[in-house]
Amino acid sequence: MKIGNRSIFRFFLERFVPAATGGYTSYQDQPDIVFWGHTIIYMWLFVVPIILTMVSKSSISPFLHPSITALIWLIIKSINYYFNRQFDKQTEAQTDTLDPITENLATSDENPPPYGISHAIWRIREQITDFQDVDIDTMVDNLIQQGYNANDLFYFYDVYQRGLLNITNNEIVPENHAPTVPTTIHFCCCSYVITWTRKDLERWFDRPMSFIECIFSPVAAFFVGIMAFYSTPYVSFPFNTTLFLSSASSQFALLKAPNPDSFSSIYQDPLTPYSRAFHFVFFQLLFTLSAYLLNDEKIQQAIITVFEMDIRLELIIDIIHQALRFIILIFPFLNAFGIIGSLKVSWFFLLEMIQMIFFGASGAVTFYSANLSFIVSICSAAILTFCHCIFSTNILIQRLIVALSFLFGTLLSSFSYLPLITKKIFEKQEYVTAKNVQHFKRFGISLLITLVKTFFVFVLMIFDFCGSELFLSIVSAFLITSGIIHHIMIPNLMSRYPFKIWSFPFFKNSPQVQKYLKIVDNFERYFLVPVTLASIFRISEGKKFGFNSWVESFFFVIMITYVSTMAHRHLSRLCLVLAISSMSKKQFDFVLFHTYFYLLVIWKLSEFLEKLHYINTYSSFHSVTSQIQFICLITMYANVQYTMLAVALSCLLTSPLVPLFGSAMFLPSFSRPTAFWVERIQIENHENSTGDSQFYKFINGSLAESLAKMVNKGYFPTLVENNFYLICDDYFNAIIHIIDAGLDYIVFQLRGLEVREQTLCHRNELNVVRNGLDNLEDPRVFLIANVLTKFTSVLWKIVDAFFVCFGLPKVLSRRKLSFVRSSSWSTWLEDLPILSYSVSANNIDQIFPDRESQLKIFINLARVLTCVLKENDEIEVPRGFDFPLPNEEIGEWIHYHEKTEMTPVIMSVTKVMVDAMMNSESSASFGWKLFQYFNGNDLKLSSFSWIPSIIEPKLLDSFRTSVSLAVADVAYTLPDEIEELSTFINLKIGNCHMMPENDPRWADLIDKNATELETLRQFNDPNGVLVKYMMFTLREQPFKIIKLNDENVRGIWAEQVIETVFMESDDRERGSVQFDMFTLRNIISQSANPPVGYPEIICPVTFSYA
Repeated sequence: MKIGNRSIFRFFLERFVPAATGGYTSYQDQPDIVFWGHTIIYMWLFVVPIILTMVSKSSISPFLHPSITALIWLIIKSINYYFNRQFDKQTEAQTDTLDPITENLATSDENPPPYGISHAIWRIREQITDFQDVDIDTMVDNLIQQGYNANDLFYFYDVYQRGLLNITNNEIVPENHAPTVPTTIHFCCCSYVITWTRKDLERWFDRPMSFIECIFSPVAAFFVGIMAFYSTPYVSFPFNTTLFLSSASSQFALLKAPNPDSFSSIYQDPLTPYSRAFHFVFFQLLFTLSAYLLNDEKIQQAIITVFEMDIRLELIIDIIHQALRFIILIFPFLNAFGIIGSLKVSWFFLLEMIQMIFFGASGAVTFYSANLSFIVSICSAAILTFCHCIFSTNILIQRLIVALSFLFGTLLSSFSYLPLITKKIFEKQEYVTAKNVQHFKRFGISLLITLVKTFFVFVLMIFDFCGSELFLSIVSAFLITSGIIHHIMIPNLMSRYPFKIWSFPFFKNSPQVQKYLKIVDNFERYFLVPVTLASIFRISEGKKFGFNSWVESFFFVIMITYVSTMAHRHLSRLCLVLAISSMSKKQFDFVLFHTYFYLLVIWKLSEFLEKLHYINTYSSFHSVTSQIQFICLITMYANVQYTMLAVALSCLLTSPLVPLFGSAMFLPSFSRPTAFWVERIQIENHENSTGDSQFYKFINGSLAESLAKMVNKGYFPTLVENNFYLICDDYFNAIIHIIDAGLDYIVFQLRGLEVREQTLCHRNELNVVRNGLDNLEDPRVFLIANVLTKFTSVLWKIVDAFFVCFGLPKVLSRRKLSFVRSSSWSTWLEDLPILSYSVSANNIDQIFPDRESQLKIFINLARVLTCVLKENDEIEVPRGFDFPLPNEEIGEWIHYHEKTEMTPVIMSVTKVMVDAMMNSESSASFGWKLFQYFNGNDLKLSSFSWIPSIIEPKLLDSFRTSVSLAVADVAYTLPDEIEELSTFINLKIGNCHMMPENDPRWADLIDKNATELETLRQFNDPNGVLVKYMMFTLREQPFKIIKLNDENVRGIWAEQVIETVFMESDDRERGSVQFDMFTLRNIISQSANPPVGYPEIICPVTFSYA
């Protein structure tokens, strides 16, 4: 059910939850429950700790300060509410007449927006250029919050500040002079004259006035929290409950200063002011639970044996207890730096982690798909657990249930179907898939194949040889050897160019190699994996942990599901686990648990190593640009324990490591889902889409058709969630974010980067990526950089020493070796073929530098009009109209086409369309004038009554075709013979796609795979407006593939969100994205969601199937 464009859930949130920071939602838009909601919260903070303290017979003094302060803020909130209600009474009649800013002005057909400026921005151009009462930064922030596109706003203000935009509006906009606040308020038989406004009230008592207040409030809560925390010397359960409530009450400042939400870059979650306090309550509940478990006698006596090591369960709980104690103490500081997420993000992440830890696959493309995936997985596991426990005495049925658990795990890795279901039920999402893929038909095929493999596993488990340790050793040895060779070694040797030192890979990815890999992959998938897993399941029968039968059955089903999923999603990881397990003395003790445990360990270990590499890269002296960063770097290296703690905590939470303000000081951010960005990005409509966004959409569609197939062919190594790749050719650059990956499918999102007007840092980073080490600059502080990176590259030194002993040259020079050690990216492929559009661009003023070349447009327009104008077009040239006589070349052309009698019409129309442009006295460049005529802005054919309006579109297309022919004419590529030229021009008229990019036909032609497109595009040049002729040709374009450090991308994204949204930094030249072309900070920052980044386009989530 919908209310307008909003769901019921969103409606109730907006009606019953107070507005969060960023948008000032007045109290008149909300019922009285908002006030009572505040009242209940503050009364809970004030009364409950006192009551429970008295019940527990403890002293009331530790809670005096937070309780009194909470009561004071309750009184202030009540006064604030009262004044807002008084404002509402005075302005209630006036609010209905207030129109949104977007309705005050309408776009006039006689004054269309200039190229590149959207209609929505052009309609409100006068309002948004009136800076008498508000500065430009506040204006931009408010417009973004109202839903305007950030890129359109930045472009508009850039052109406006350059003085290239003439703000003209023929309409008079009526101003509303209604007073915003009353001048007097009657209260308690007295009248009070006030001078403040509603916005002042909201700024004083809802939104922090400055960054200082954002820091001061949590610091105050920190000291109050310490008083409450250390005032309870006991660890019994009632006192810990009191502690939890009293400490929560000390966090009133978190409600007082609801900073901008650091998880979202588009909208403010209405629950944000409460979500931080509720996070704190959650941590306190866990703290209370851990204290209770520590006092339980059964827990104190419990011992877990893992790989011949006895671990006391009490020790594990105590470690968790102390960690929570630390988190509770530093919680206000975590809030101060914006590393506490919203309830929605935390719930999203929690569901995804449950899926990844217990079932091996998340399926969490969106928030709703994460919820549905969790429900489906839990229900399936519960049914299998129930059956496994009920039929525990029937060994045949138990083996059937094990096979069904294998079926469930294989299906989780075979098809990402849940987002497609939630798209139709819960949310309006836009997904991209290959055009010839029928989702549910493919799911049926996957189910049929999985059923065959399940039957195979079930049959194998019946035979006794399947439970033999020797049999498992043999088949796992084959799987380990095949997996490591074909899924780890060959993809790297076949596709990786090690920084262009070796100019060719070890062997080419030929069709023969691809056929061989496909055969091996099918052999592994349909034989080795089922046989190995069936042997593992059979040997693990009857192995138990010592819990009751229901818990044992649940864990057994979960481990089977997880191992089956990972065997199909990450075969290389399973092979490494089998190799490690084979080294254990008790490898056959409980092989299923060992496999499950080591899969989790390797997952976290790979994440840990990735974070260490990221820290070493980011901390290298390539990034040093100021003494402050130098001090931060020295501090970080001096405090290795803190750095390792941050990495460990980040791995535990699966959260990004944030380089605070771009420095080398790292803090773990809050946990984020794999998709990272929760909000949904709307793709532009065809009629408003300009620039390169349509070509990025085409590249995205090409990858949807081919990416999963290329992975199967070995073009890529094994792709996993949270992998990031940078793809670039000579023109287009994009980052591919792998959101989910499984058996024969990839879920990804493409983020197209800006190419029209690149910044200097952006260009420098792309040059390093494209040119490798050939044109690499010297590091800034090379000597110190070399010293600091040596300790992380012992292996390189050994290789160098080995080569020196035999008189061989070193692998890399010292200068390039230093770069490799601190590199956060590597080249995987130089020439990955992707169906795309190649681009050629030339300056119009260079193509037509003089009048002779410019006249070729006139000549070719006459040629085109000769072919397209017919006698029934009813063009009657007025008597006395001065049209030019055709020269010999045009006359011969008209005579050849037997249209001599139409010569006046042809020449008159040609003059009308070209004469004003050629003979204009305007000081603008020829390129700019041609661009205006090309768009149809200055080509005012309607002013000539003898030209029927019905043929104006045909004449405009003829003019554009003549520009294309003139470009070829200047390049001397037109045929010389008149017969060949006539054939060429007639074909050109029929097949020419020369039009502006905002033409609705432009996007349709790209969708239909038009082989050639031509246009004129305006660029902003420091010296003025630059117009280029551009040709886009469809072909398989070689793209360079760069593997980015996953933690580097997520860390920079998280840091930029904190800095720009939470800390409200509006400095576009901030140091956290500048002067560091080696870590690609500018490119990564640009790819973030707006307004944090400024990508050309963010494509929808895309599904690619092999």
